[in-house]
Amino acid sequence: MFTRLRNMFKKVPKKISVSIAVVSVIAAVAIPAMVMAGYGPDRPTFDWNKFDPSKSCTDPSQAGGRCGSMDGPVFNSFINNPAYGDERNFTRIATATPGSAPNTVSYTETANVTPGQEYWVRTYVHNDANQNLNGANFDGPSVARDTKVRVAIAQGASNAVDVMTYVTAQNAKPTKIWDTATLANGSQAFSVSYVPGSATLYNGVHQNGTPLPDAITSADGTPVGYNQMDGNLPGCFDYSAFVYVKVKVQAPALQVDKTVRVSGTTKYEDKITAKKTDNIQWRIKYTNSGTADIRDLTIRDTLPAGVTLIPGTIKWTTASHNAETLQDSALTKGGINLGNYAPAGAGNISGYVTFETSINKDFKECTLHNVAYGRATDVPETDDDSTVTIDNCTPVVPIYTCDVLEATSLGNRKFSYTVKYTAKNATLKQVSYNFGDATTPMLTDKTTVEHTYAVDGTYTTKATLTFTVDGVDKTVTSEACASTVNSNTPKDNCTIPGKENLPKNSPECVVTPTVLPNTGPGDVAAVFAAVTVAGIAAYQVFVTRRIES
Repeated sequence: MFTRLRNMFKKVPKKISVSIAVVSVIAAVAIPAMVMAGYGPDRPTFDWNKFDPSKSCTDPSQAGGRCGSMDGPVFNSFINNPAYGDERNFTRIATATPGSAPNTVSYTETANVTPGQEYWVRTYVHNDANQNLNGANFDGPSVARDTKVRVAIAQGASNAVDVMTYVTAQNAKPTKIWDTATLANGSQAFSVSYVPGSATLYNGVHQNGTPLPDAITSADGTPVGYNQMDGNLPGCFDYSAFVYVKVKVQAPALQVDKTVRVSGTTKYEDKITAKKTDNIQWRIKYTNSGTADIRDLTIRDTLPAGVTLIPGTIKWTTASHNAETLQDSALTKGGINLGNYAPAGAGNISGYVTFETSINKDFKECTLHNVAYGRATDVPETDDDSTVTIDNCTPVVPIYTCDVLEATSLGNRKFSYTVKYTAKNATLKQVSYNFGDATTPMLTDKTTVEHTYAVDGTYTTKATLTFTVDGVDKTVTSEACASTVNSNTPKDNCTIPGKENLPKNSPECVVTPTVLPNTGPGDVAAVFAAVTVAGIAAYQVFVTRRIES
């Protein structure tokens, strides 16, 4: 049996050992998006190196060794397999070399791939049950029943795509096992598809391969076997097999070309020179230069400052659209969806969007720079530009400065601040006032504001101005836009709360008397005499009334 086993494997490349360090480098550099799904489920293993030739496979001490399973079918659970290694890693990938059979090329667990290239996915199938229990007519308990292989390919585009293969059998323990291999490209997203008619099984009987149906990629997979593909697979290395399917790596790629010409001329170019009175025609050409269909192609454009779209001039041209007029807003904001496009060489490979603009009389720059953008599902946005230089042009240079910040005391620690500025071909958008007292800066569009300080002190207020210049915000400040104030109340001011800003001698600062006025010694004596006479008279009345009583 061992001789037949080695003969069967001699054309199969040995497992390539990959250290953790190497895997880490690949994951970090070549395939950063890859997530290794691994194999499963966890299951007991059989160690080829564990074997005592003096004992029978019925001896309990032989369990878990070279004798394999004595309790029915178990798939791909041998370790230290002399021709394969760890059978749990049973899915591998190799480049499909033209003219070479799939069992003659070298396989790895992860392959760095190129869009447009085809690759073999290999699945190793081994029923680890002991051959002594297969039965004379393959009717024993070691024979796996309804054995199937399924290949599942992750959908969508990514920098790393997993291919998972399953091996199942009704009476196996476990009934289903799986393993994953990964195709990766660190610089370009791609998708993977099965190549119909490529599924093939190789074993000791079918050494040149026997075809399998395309149902291998269905949810149920397809039956495999030994002599016939009937789902019956005996136990032992002699009956193991390799199943191969071919997959193709595809990637859409979008190319955008932006050109320009003076209206009335015939040649589009990347750069042109125009007069101030000319109209300008712009053209966006898009092409699918990849190997897969582009879906939901979207084109947008950003007009340069200094030009205005001429209404009704946005035109769309393809093999099926002859200068079709689009809405005037078609290219702005998110752009316009132009549908799906096949790869180059498959027809419907490119299209054009053209539009016309006039040059504004008040243009501010002598060079008009226009950028077109294109994107699609699973295709990152790409762009291209073209430029127009205006002949005999003197550019208008915008001026925007913060000239001075004036401070005026309003009393009681309250100040008014006024900022003055210069703006030519620029618009003041907002002013930020930092009052220097740890309060939150005031953000406003007003050039005069007021602020009250909580306590006396010396404070420096700074103003920062934001201008809009050709649609872009520009922020400026200056030393002149800073003002230092002292909020202390002057000593010669009124001390009445709320009136500290008034002089002491102001009428509003006079205190109302709360005692009799001092009118001099004579007046005081007169008042005292009057009080004394009134008291004596009252006393006489009181005494008289007591005597009479």
